[in-house]
Amino acid sequence: MTDNVFGSVLRAFEKYDMGKGISGILCAFSGGADSSVLLSILTEICRQKGLGLRAVHVNHGIRGEEADRDERFCVDFCGRRNIPITVCRVDVPSFAENNGIGTEEAARRLRYSEFERIRKKDEAVATAHNSTDNSETVIFNLIRGSGSRGLSGIPPVRGCYIRPLILSDRESVRSYAENNGIEYVQDSTNLDISYTRNYIRAEIIPKMKKINPSLERSVLECSEILREEDGFIYGIAEEEKADLFSEGMDTGSFSALPRPLRYRILLEAFRSAGGEALSSVHAEAVFALAEKSEPHSRADLPCGISASVEEGRLRLIRRSEVPEPRRLAGTVPLAEGANRFPEYGFDVFVFRGDFPDGCGFDRNVYKLSIFEKIDFDKIIGSLLIRPRTAGDSYRSRGMTKTVKRMMSEKKLDISLRDRLPLICDSEGILWIPGFPVCDRVYPGRGSGSDRSGIATICYAEY
Repeated sequence: MTDNVFGSVLRAFEKYDMGKGISGILCAFSGGADSSVLLSILTEICRQKGLGLRAVHVNHGIRGEEADRDERFCVDFCGRRNIPITVCRVDVPSFAENNGIGTEEAARRLRYSEFERIRKKDEAVATAHNSTDNSETVIFNLIRGSGSRGLSGIPPVRGCYIRPLILSDRESVRSYAENNGIEYVQDSTNLDISYTRNYIRAEIIPKMKKINPSLERSVLECSEILREEDGFIYGIAEEEKADLFSEGMDTGSFSALPRPLRYRILLEAFRSAGGEALSSVHAEAVFALAEKSEPHSRADLPCGISASVEEGRLRLIRRSEVPEPRRLAGTVPLAEGANRFPEYGFDVFVFRGDFPDGCGFDRNVYKLSIFEKIDFDKIIGSLLIRPRTAGDSYRSRGMTKTVKRMMSEKKLDISLRDRLPLICDSEGILWIPGFPVCDRVYPGRGSGSDRSGIATICYAEY
């Protein structure tokens, strides 16, 4: 990379249209070499382009006196150059502990939160990320198993954020600071290789540069190609994500989409619902949910969000909006005719022979209905329904299995297992909707609806 960092910043402004639609720049200023060089260069560029310029320094409350030293340095640096500066103080250790996240991530979240808080409407926020930072980010995301978005590195422009140093490597920036007498401070935590990024910076990148001295340029070019390809696919996904988060998408149509597009639609909808990163494990759970398309099935995702299937449509919904599964409170007798259970979201119909006209069953009222025939003459005692209990089992198709095993073999969603009622008599389970009839009441060979002993049972969900 060229040592002409000033020229690289100008090229970045032109190449990525960084000055478009802004009246000024808020420069994130830590006092380190990169941000000191950036702020110095922006002073001249903003003068040339007629843009306002101010700085913001975030004291993370981590390094004690050293952090206070950096704060004083930044205030003095800006004072000598007549650059307005805002100092923000945050408590990273407490935020990290309260939110169960690492120090690095906590610092990043609080830092960007402060940028958003003080940024004016027409300001861009300039951060001092350079091409070496981009390489570190790509390697870090590669190690974590990131997809194409993570391997796209640091975008030169993302919303209101711009990275004017992105075409310059760290060595060039340091040389520029020395050659132009730009003072800066050194953050001692940058030398601590217990931090993953510092380890990548100190140990991994130098070894990779022995293979390719132009590592930063190569990674930057690769990142740009991936970012363009990823952006194209995400552009298509953006058009579909709203459906997934609002009225939902047909499960068949969603499952038929090419996998890369399916994943990006899911990720964009997840972010729209308030989520952040979504692991491949969670994505696979949603894909499986859509493929099975079991009514009322659900997969819980991070950030209080769930994917659910209702009426053949896949939706993302916040868990606070997901109704708890309606489960029978106890044993309830069944009579011949219509047995209504609106409080649990289903009805059960029992009729000798086939359903008579005017029995109260209207297919248009229900979103799911399952019919089965049993030999009514073989019922022992009373007909009833109840919720499943530990150890439940019954014999069907010549084999005795526990209800738990049957549901597991069918891969029935966990959220459905306690929802389904068990149709029983005084001796035990006769039928579970969606499963085989108990052998004891299974209609014998030659049985038909014309025999008075044969009854039809229908489980119908609203």
